[in-house]
Amino acid sequence: GKEIGAEVQFIVDNLEDSRMFQKCGGRGYETFKCERYKFRVAKNQRVSQGDTPPVIGIGRINLGKVNLQTCIDYLLKPENKMQFDSSTNKVFTMETGEDFSIVYQSFKGQWGFSGREFVIACWSIEVDANRTILCCESIDWDEEIDGRVPDLVRGTLQIAG
Repeated sequence: GKEIGAEVQFIVDNLEDSRMFQKCGGRGYETFKCERYKFRVAKNQRVSQGDTPPVIGIGRINLGKVNLQTCIDYLLKPENKMQFDSSTNKVFTMETGEDFSIVYQSFKGQWGFSGREFVIACWSIEVDANRTILCCESIDWDEEIDGRVPDLVRGTLQIAG
């Protein structure tokens, strides 16, 4: 299977030890940081690593009263993104492996900027019966993509989960 980064593994290993993450204020957001890897995790703010933190977006999906596995199954199907992200233009699974999938995503242009497309690897890690981590990151893909939206800028997703 795909190896996850040290930062993600650290979070997985220490999810239940709140001492590993220091809570600090920040523009009205709750921010949690970890000195070990010099990154911050903030609600609706950003994750930073090093000196130039990338801005991230965080959303919430209400699936009603469903069990964890139903929720995970819903999120593991990339095409469902069209149901809750209005900026999404097109999403489809290109390939599926034993424990990961390769997905094409395109997003509409906004505020005069060109639309973006991403080719990402997606996988999940079951921590225990009550916790599963879903992860995605961009991959290099130079092959032709059937169904791709033309004239978009290829973006890079460092990591999402």
